[in-house]
Amino acid sequence: MSRQKLEKPLHNSFKNIIVKNTRGTVFKKSIDASNVTSSTAEYYFGLMDKMVNEIDEEFVVQVVTDNESAIKGSGHMLMQKRRHLYWSACFAH
Repeated sequence: MSRQKLEKPLHNSFKNIIVKNTRGTVFKKSIDASNVTSSTAEYYFGLMDKMVNEIDEEFVVQVVTDNESAIKGSGHMLMQKRRHLYWSACFAH
């Protein structure tokens, strides 16, 4: 039996997009962020802004995320760009 040394630790990171409306809650998509080297507010803002465009801005009222500081910053950036949108952090995270 031999042991293999891993040169790089295995790290998978996925961002799940969940959409809730009057008909219920739906899994929209999962984004593979494993190769992202820096999760900045700008990175998260790009993800959220793209999702608002995909869903259609007129159907999005609020975006709820976890409490990571970079994500909080991106939520504020999203509200600056889209004045009718609300962003809030999830109390469970």
